[in-house]
Amino acid sequence: MNYDVRRSVRIRDQRLDSVRRWRFDLLEAVHAERRGWSFDWYGELVSSPVFYLAHTDGRVGVRAGGPFLEVWTSFDHLIESHALMDELAGWDPVTPSSLETWVPTRPDDDQLTELLAPLSPVPEASGPCDRWWRSDDLAVRQFHAWTDTRPRPIGTMIWSRR
Repeated sequence: MNYDVRRSVRIRDQRLDSVRRWRFDLLEAVHAERRGWSFDWYGELVSSPVFYLAHTDGRVGVRAGGPFLEVWTSFDHLIESHALMDELAGWDPVTPSSLETWVPTRPDDDQLTELLAPLSPVPEASGPCDRWWRSDDLAVRQFHAWTDTRPRPIGTMIWSRR
């Protein structure tokens, strides 16, 4: 399976729209993990500091030089998250907002609490490491950075339709 995900981010005052191709073919590498095995797969077809992994327990993650890092609870969760990201591509990215999942940016806690208060969770696209909330005019994604640093830093992406 292959598909494209549209995405919009803001760098200073400039909006940047992009399309990223995802490829779901397994590769040959297999890794012994503490609880099972993981397999390399193509993932996002961009230059990236991580390798994409599919775990035998169904989770999907990355390897950033160390052990398996969970990113999505399943491929279904990953696909739902991508569908929501693609749907929001026409909305306006709001600063501060993370550009990439390995370079997290986060608004201060008071600002984030205020943003999330009127929003509904999006359970089909959310899990412990990648959570989404939205209303008709605002969407927020919080995620654990793709790094071996403990605790993993939390990044935020925000979009507005106003």
